[in-house]
Amino acid sequence: MSPDLALQLPDGASMRRGFVVNCGGLPIASTWLDKPLSGKNVHYFFVSVISTDLPGPSGLSSTKLDRLSITSFSTYTAGLIIYRFDNLGQSLSPCRHILLDHGAIIELKWLPSSDTNFSLLACVFSDGTAAVIKVTESFLSGPDLYSKLVSSSVQLSLDSESLKILCCTWTSHKTLLVGTTEGCVAEFDITNPSKPLFILPLCVPSVLSMQSDYGTGIFGPEPVPDRSNNILLSSGDLDVLLLDLSNPSQLIEGAKFREPLSNIVYSALINGFIYADGTRSLKFSTVRDSSTNVKLKVYDEAPQCCSCSDYSPLVLAGCANGSVRILNVYQHLGQPLKSSNAGSLRLYKLDVLDSDTEQYRLNLGYSVNKKEELTNEYSAYENAIGVTSCSMCNSPESHNVIGCTYGGGLIVVEVLQSVVQG
Repeated sequence: MSPDLALQLPDGASMRRGFVVNCGGLPIASTWLDKPLSGKNVHYFFVSVISTDLPGPSGLSSTKLDRLSITSFSTYTAGLIIYRFDNLGQSLSPCRHILLDHGAIIELKWLPSSDTNFSLLACVFSDGTAAVIKVTESFLSGPDLYSKLVSSSVQLSLDSESLKILCCTWTSHKTLLVGTTEGCVAEFDITNPSKPLFILPLCVPSVLSMQSDYGTGIFGPEPVPDRSNNILLSSGDLDVLLLDLSNPSQLIEGAKFREPLSNIVYSALINGFIYADGTRSLKFSTVRDSSTNVKLKVYDEAPQCCSCSDYSPLVLAGCANGSVRILNVYQHLGQPLKSSNAGSLRLYKLDVLDSDTEQYRLNLGYSVNKKEELTNEYSAYENAIGVTSCSMCNSPESHNVIGCTYGGGLIVVEVLQSVVQG
């Protein structure tokens, strides 16, 4: 696909469709269900939420954020809210509130699968354990709006007290790779999760985030590999590494980054990894080499989170100053050296009107930026306006469905307007 045939950025603000709700807590992770289990026009948005000690955005100052520290793994009660979004009926409402005893879910990863009857969701909890939840239509449409997760389909943990799980990624249809506090990676067979298949030390302080290139072979009739051995991971010493599980001695070290990297995404369409490293640009690395990367300029404050889809060249980025932007990867990667820089489009921005009375405004005006602004790269912003997570629906029919969460509890869901390919 060439840049002129790629999906273009939307330009008509009058045709926007979406919803804004408040979850009542601090949302820290989110994801869209990757299959239309209840019909092609119905989508489910999973949001991990922890409670605040006080109502409203000011409650963030009294929230025990040390619960999310990689040095504290105590158990506490958190929540998973599932929102039902009906695109045709234009409604967004919570359909399940699930209480969790293992702490907050800090990462959610769907198993890429062509099975239309169920999906498997891997969850990493803040107490250092992980689980796999089987999501079916009956799970989503249960009779109880409020429930408690007593046991998961699969529960994963390591026997050693010093090995706590921090992140995970799927490497095949039945194996899950996890990263730990002591700089080790371990792989579990979810059909026999009593002990890991192997534990591999990497001589790094900790493994904070990881992502494989495992997929379902959506582009072509070639046989789909049974598993993926290509893993891009970030370590506690501010490094990014490309690990080949078939030859772990050949570890490719990338450039250092400025802050702990906790969000790496992969797109089969561009066959590469995208991550935010604390600068005012996202980074793109191929599955073959992490020592070099391409800067995808966001032209805003440093992105905190990003998301992409296997069916779209658009990348979603959430920034600390409340901005949510999309940018076309093909326009960034496919442009000649001397051409004008490809821009990024601001979808919305949360501003502070009055911090004393907790008045905020969600600016829905589009803004396209192609130039560097003379602003400080690191600025202090209220926690309430920071974008804590963003997600794009990873399905061929609904890759234009997006969602993001703010530290103050705000959840924004939007369907990007349909555009005609050139």
